[in-house]
Amino acid sequence: MVQLKTIEKEQQALTLMAKNIEQVTKTNEQVDKLTGTTYWSTDLLYTGASTLAVKILLQKIGVKPTEQRIKTVAHELEDSNYHYPVEAVLNIDHDLTWAGRVELWKPAGESLQEHYLNRVREITSDLSSTAL
Repeated sequence: MVQLKTIEKEQQALTLMAKNIEQVTKTNEQVDKLTGTTYWSTDLLYTGASTLAVKILLQKIGVKPTEQRIKTVAHELEDSNYHYPVEAVLNIDHDLTWAGRVELWKPAGESLQEHYLNRVREITSDLSSTAL
C-alpha cells in the first residue's frame, strides 16, 4: 500500500506543475494577442502533470501505479471525455489550460476528484482481467 506521505509529496509536486501551467497559459494568451500566434507549450506541460495525476488517482484507490496501468488508465480517461485529471486530483474547479475561467462539469453532490476516482475504479475493474 502506498504511504500517504508519498501521495502528499506527489500532490505538492502536481500543485507546482499546475501553477506553472496557469502561468504559461497566461503568457501564451499575451503572446497570442501581440503576435497572432498560438503556442502550445501548455499541452506539453499538462501531459506530464496528467501522468502524475493518473498515478495519484490509482494510488488513492489502492491500485499499484505501474507504467502500463498509468498509460492504460490515462488513455481510457481521455477516450471517455475525462480530460482533467490534474484538476481532479487538486480539486480545481476550472480548466488550467485556458486563460480566463472555464468551469468544469461534475455531477451534483460529487467533487471533481470523487467523479474521477469513480471513473478510475470503473476502468481498473473493467480491465482487471486483461492488461492491467
